[in-house]
Amino acid sequence: MPVRLRPRWEDQHRAHALSQGVPSRCARQGDQSIAQVACSFGVSESCLSRWLRVADCEDGLIAAPSPAASGGPGGDLESENRELRKRAQRLEQENGILRRTTAYFARDVLP
Repeated sequence: MPVRLRPRWEDQHRAHALSQGVPSRCARQGDQSIAQVACSFGVSESCLSRWLRVADCEDGLIAAPSPAASGGPGGDLESENRELRKRAQRLEQENGILRRTTAYFARDVLP
């Protein structure tokens, strides 16, 4: 059985932390940084940020993320980014070849 390095926080722990209002109030009003609030609750910053995002979505303060943006079924953005990165890498390689070729031929022309 694999060893867990960190505890898995249950939904009830998240609900308890958010029901107290301390994390959201402190993080939103700027009384404390997210890092300080996360440390006081014993969770990571990313975990607390995710909890706050979920709470904001549930409260209707922000719109829920679209499936395309989250890499879900409409993950065309992700595949497009992958293709663009491949193209950029290929163009950089071609540019390097052209630079070396130019330097090689310029060497023969110079006195």
